[in-house]
Amino acid sequence: MNRDPGLLVRMAAALAAVLTFDALLSVSIAALLWPWLSPAGDALAAATGAPSTLARGAVVAVPAAFGLLLAQVAYTRSRLLADVDANPASAVRPDLDGRARRLAAQIDTDPPEVAVARTDVPNSFAVGGVGDAVVVVSEGLLERLDDDQVDAVLAHELAHIRNRDAAVLTVASFLPALATDEFRPLGALRERLGGWWRVAVGATAFAALFLVGPRAVDASGPAYPVGIAALAAGTVLFGGVLLGLIASPVVLLSRNLSRYREFAADRAAAATTGDPAALATALREVDAFVVRTRSHPPTEERIERLRALVAADP
Repeated sequence: MNRDPGLLVRMAAALAAVLTFDALLSVSIAALLWPWLSPAGDALAAATGAPSTLARGAVVAVPAAFGLLLAQVAYTRSRLLADVDANPASAVRPDLDGRARRLAAQIDTDPPEVAVARTDVPNSFAVGGVGDAVVVVSEGLLERLDDDQVDAVLAHELAHIRNRDAAVLTVASFLPALATDEFRPLGALRERLGGWWRVAVGATAFAALFLVGPRAVDASGPAYPVGIAALAAGTVLFGGVLLGLIASPVVLLSRNLSRYREFAADRAAAATTGDPAALATALREVDAFVVRTRSHPPTEERIERLRALVAADP
């Protein structure tokens, strides 16, 4: 199965936006931690002859960026799966797991974990990861579709995994969800503190920075506390706005990728099963039950494209 150039371009653009954010955040982390880690950076610079800026990046920024990317994948993946009550298909529907393995072999990709969500709403989705992708299908979908239609849906989700767009979109969904308050890494703390959680977290962080900072950067006089107060005020007043602005390019590029990748996965599923009509009828069957977002193309448009594939088949 050939790679879709349009899909690759959109994936690269979305991933570049995410990595740019991660790089900026990592540089900020490096700047904050440099007073503590400067001996390691100086030693690396002396041993390799590298400029101190590169040594700083090697000691702090690069590991921070890598760790941040892994944390985004792990957190978003676990959060998405936590929202559904799903059991491994190997335990509840071994036949479904076997179908997924057969289709994965056809498109030469590693078979993902397959899970069955306990809901009557017909739905399916793929969650990307670092070698541990998951395809989730609902009981409602399995009840409403026949065998050929289920195969078509599985082939569609497997195409997302093989194309790697499931992994890219999983990573890219973190920052927009964080900006809109949909994902809450500090959810437990928020529930305990209620509306005061921001004040408590901010006060704790800035108190620690105020107490430890002068020793780390050898600061004295009024300049340091004034700077910390200004930073705190700016964060409270403009932090949410700034995060929203930073997230905007990721949102736009992710939305563009999400629409295009559905068409690409539809074509791949049709090629895998040799039956575009099965996927078209499956889409028609579940369309009335699933709420489509702006990031998904209209179902009618997807069905028309699949019909075109049927008509083009000699």
